[in-house]
Amino acid sequence: MWKKTFKTRDILQRASSRARQDEFFVVIDGVYTQSREMEEVYTYKADSKRFQGFLCQENIYLSASDDWAPSIRGSSIECSEGGSVWCCTKRVYDWFLEGDLRREERTGAAMEMRESFTKQKKQKGRGTNNFILAIGDNRCGQLGLGKSNTTGEGAPKLLTALVRNKAAEHIQISTAHCAYHSAFFESMSGELYGVGRNSIGQLALGHYKDMDALKRIESIGEACPVDAHSQIAIAGNTFYTWNNKYQIISAWGDNTYGQLGLGECAKPGHLPGDHPAATTPGIIPSLCGKMVRQVVCGANFAYFFLPGDEIWAVGHNASGQLACGHQRDVHEPVPTELCGLEVVTASAGFNFGWFVTARDEVFSVGDNHFGQLGISFSRTVRSPQRVRGLQHKGILQVVCGCYFVYALLKSGDVFSVGRNLNGQLGLGHTNHECTPKEVRGLCRLGVVNIQCAAETAFARTVNGSAYMSGFSFGLNPTGSENFLTPARMDLSAHFRQSPLSKFQICTGPCSEFFFILVDKNSEYQFENTKHKKQPGDKKLPAAPPG
Repeated sequence: MWKKTFKTRDILQRASSRARQDEFFVVIDGVYTQSREMEEVYTYKADSKRFQGFLCQENIYLSASDDWAPSIRGSSIECSEGGSVWCCTKRVYDWFLEGDLRREERTGAAMEMRESFTKQKKQKGRGTNNFILAIGDNRCGQLGLGKSNTTGEGAPKLLTALVRNKAAEHIQISTAHCAYHSAFFESMSGELYGVGRNSIGQLALGHYKDMDALKRIESIGEACPVDAHSQIAIAGNTFYTWNNKYQIISAWGDNTYGQLGLGECAKPGHLPGDHPAATTPGIIPSLCGKMVRQVVCGANFAYFFLPGDEIWAVGHNASGQLACGHQRDVHEPVPTELCGLEVVTASAGFNFGWFVTARDEVFSVGDNHFGQLGISFSRTVRSPQRVRGLQHKGILQVVCGCYFVYALLKSGDVFSVGRNLNGQLGLGHTNHECTPKEVRGLCRLGVVNIQCAAETAFARTVNGSAYMSGFSFGLNPTGSENFLTPARMDLSAHFRQSPLSKFQICTGPCSEFFFILVDKNSEYQFENTKHKKQPGDKKLPAAPPG
């Protein structure tokens, strides 16, 4: 038996009669020793034209060929010094080994974009980004208010009035993503900022301290390029980002049920079967080299939408929510029974999912304790089932809350089903429903978008109004904790609602807080719009500074 040592930048190829000549391993860092009795392993230069393959996660040895994986996972290759081995394409290889240059390019592009925004701001005399209104649970500082608007120690645990986050306005936020007790903000220049709970390193900041002010995440672009081709999906304490230009997808955060899709743990100090949290983004091996159309997340699981009507899933599966026909957790993405259904839109709640197909059929799967699957009051459904009463209705959008669902139809009608403890179904009572019911308070209002928090539903209408049902976050003027029927949100203290106003409500199915992102220019548009003064018209609110 011979042994050979490979160091950083060495490229390996398994040479045997069964091996594909386009499958290679690369040592990214560290020192690796390989021992073989029968087969030789060769070292190739970095510029090898034959260098092809698929990307794999740190310390997990896989290949494009299933028959190769066992021999690589065994004792044939072992790490003698800390590091990682990858099996990847030439494009990905260039990305990681020339990372410093690429980071400089990205930094330069971001600086140019920021300078452009700054110049535009000076020219127009006003900002072009959104300003942020925040309300709700703030026990971990996830509203990003820092030490402002507080009395005593730290930020208030619960905000019952909309507060403007002026400290974050200079970042020029384009959208927000809400998780359990943390939030992420994307800037117009493509940067990502995190705030809130960080007890397992879910903010990818390299430490475990909670943050009460927005903090830029530096590590996100190193694992997966962040540019116009990148996207992000968030739910619970698990986060995914992917870039179809480079065909890379990465994940970080909670990994209790293997929902990061990184496979079995091979890190020192952890036993086989452990799935420790990832505090920095890690590549999902089985999905790299594939186009990802969309990622839909539940609390501890995710669906990956791939070309060819394929839907793969990973993570917690105690309620059968992965649609795999069983209730075992899945640690690496696998195809589901949803493949071939031509799903065009989908949403996931805490531990269940809804899907609408191109044939206008509606399916649901997973936990059903509150009737949220729309089929009956049963415990779990392991295979996709058709939803009663919504087949061929022309559904535009389905949105899941923690244990309830809203469906918006092309006709403008709105239906809801599931848990209703706080009146979040908007039906005027607090009884759970197992079949979709029409939300009469929203029908014929011209609803164009629906968002759901843990126990609250929000609806945007074509005339610029916003309605909410369920837990009121302290916004109910009657003092009640809940809205049992849809109630119009009074946002006049912050901006004037109109068909011309541009704002979005950002929340998540597991979140007990939400943000309203308002385009600053909306306020100025109202000032410049000529209209006939009507009785009762009030003076327009003052424009925001800068």
